[in-house]
Amino acid sequence: MSKLKDELRIDKYALDEEWQKQSLLYNKWAEAYAEAVEERDMAELELDVVEAELFESVKKDWKRYGLDRSPTDTRAKQIVKLQPQYREAYERYVKAKKNVNMIEAARRALEHKKKALEFITLLWLANYYAEPYVPREARERMEDLNRKLIQEKLTSLVRKRLKEED
Repeated sequence: MSKLKDELRIDKYALDEEWQKQSLLYNKWAEAYAEAVEERDMAELELDVVEAELFESVKKDWKRYGLDRSPTDTRAKQIVKLQPQYREAYERYVKAKKNVNMIEAARRALEHKKKALEFITLLWLANYYAEPYVPREARERMEDLNRKLIQEKLTSLVRKRLKEED
């Protein structure tokens, strides 16, 4: 998943490239999601088949399972869940479900990235990342104040030196 983390990073100084990559990344993960759902559905079908075959076997060939009579449906279902074939099929199904959930999380993360790109783009359009803008009038006033302060300081220093020389 570290590759996904890299894909989720946004370079705010290359928004054009980020936007170009976004749809391709989303498509990549959407396709992976479709494949993962198919794998999960197949694993679920396999689990159902294994469960049905084992259930039928337990009900028909109950002596093979060490029972002295035909089990109730509830007991037969318990015995089915203890069989290695069932447990293996169930593990495959659980792993497939986890894979679907992880890929769905990646898809949602890419939707969040899209939203973040939209807001960062709006900030850029609003000059959020631009140099600060100081209106000309305010800049001229600050320059005048600075000149006056410097002039006052120089005048003060000159007077002080003249006094020292006397």
